[in-house]
Amino acid sequence: MDEGHVRRVESGSFFFHQGEAAEWMYILCSGRVKLVQLTPEGEQVVVNYFGPGQGLGIIVALNDADYPLSAEAVESCEVVGWHRDEMKRLMLDHPQLALNGMKMMGSRFTRLQDRFRDISTKRVEQRIARTLLRLVRQFGKRV
Repeated sequence: MDEGHVRRVESGSFFFHQGEAAEWMYILCSGRVKLVQLTPEGEQVVVNYFGPGQGLGIIVALNDADYPLSAEAVESCEVVGWHRDEMKRLMLDHPQLALNGMKMMGSRFTRLQDRFRDISTKRVEQRIARTLLRLVRQFGKRV
């Protein structure tokens, strides 16, 4: 889309930090991003890893909220970004875009429910194995 802004983020740099006003949302074209959250005690918790095709900051930016976590490039990344006002206008002009966003949010919500269920019901060994399988499916390379 013409309104998108292409941006390159080098490994170790941040797209945004926890607590900042969420004004931008991004679709990852290449690279990998680590989503981290700081606890009140100052501990860093890795929440997820995202790869190409996944979106960053979409839900909170559309809600005029603050970013609840930080997004750090763990590889050099190229993204297309939109300011939240641009995206809101685009969604009004192109309803399919809004429907696609809802589908993506629904998918993420389902995955979060699955993870919560696993944390509540599975033994540590099972959770580790499931997490490793998920990461291999998401980021593994065939050799």
